[in-house]
Amino acid sequence: MYVCVLISVQSKNNTVFFLSAVDNYEPIGFVSTPSPVTTIQWSSEPAPLHLLVCCEDGSMLEVEAPQKHQYDTSKSYYLDPLKYTAKQFTSIKDKLRVSVYCMDSLYEYSVTYSLEIIMRIASQCSLHGNY
Repeated sequence: MYVCVLISVQSKNNTVFFLSAVDNYEPIGFVSTPSPVTTIQWSSEPAPLHLLVCCEDGSMLEVEAPQKHQYDTSKSYYLDPLKYTAKQFTSIKDKLRVSVYCMDSLYEYSVTYSLEIIMRIASQCSLHGNY
């Protein structure tokens, strides 16, 4: 029975390199990523094996594990046709801070002012997309 052990190496130059570690470390190739790689994690499912790659810009790739001798690496180790799924995540932290600020403003005014003023503040927050 042939067992293939894969090692993946992340880098700051927007790549993930794959090595076969059966008898010795043989290079399989690399894939490009949208930005520097921060974290990599192999899937827990044995087949098909995937690598989860998280990048600094919030993108996440699920890369199919390459098989040894599946790609012609005589000219380049770049694994161009390697299958992957990409997702992009964005932070909403700034939007949440503004919403909390507006909610704090509403609470502050609700103690001392009338309902009319509270509604005016709420409408200003919603007009600016903050509430």
